[in-house]
Amino acid sequence: MDSALCETSAIHDIVISGFSGRFPESADVDEFYKNLLNHVDMIVDDESRFPLGYLGIGKFGKVKDLSSFDNEFFSQPNAVADNMSPDARICLEMTYEAIIDAGESLSSLANSRTGVFLNHTSYNSSPAFSTDWDNLSPYILSGCLPALIANRISNVFNFSGEENVQRVS
Repeated sequence: MDSALCETSAIHDIVISGFSGRFPESADVDEFYKNLLNHVDMIVDDESRFPLGYLGIGKFGKVKDLSSFDNEFFSQPNAVADNMSPDARICLEMTYEAIIDAGESLSSLANSRTGVFLNHTSYNSSPAFSTDWDNLSPYILSGCLPALIANRISNVFNFSGEENVQRVS
């Protein structure tokens, strides 16, 4: 490897110190780990959330309990939270959990130069949010576009460096 490249990358170390996740049929990382150790089949073909064949997929790995999002904790008005995709809500929850897991406080990261980098690999709620064109909420695009989830996280947790903006406390 080029020594100049090594010297440059050493200046910009990246540290991942907190962890959170949502996994099929698992309430948290610990339950997912136990399910793996116990060879639990976490990919199911029931119709508890989607009909069989939805989006051409037979079996799904489904995250447990999508209804527990606390929009007041995340300073999200009802109209906004009601139009957020489950993906966006989960990402807010996982960000908070990762911050706590890292031993950080929300106030220590507010106004910091903290970057949010998110790889969103699937988007299966879009058909459900775009079928009734006459009754679409003005919040539907900002709540459901995967491209805006990282921005929402930065905004809610005040990673943008802005001052005097109401955030999660």
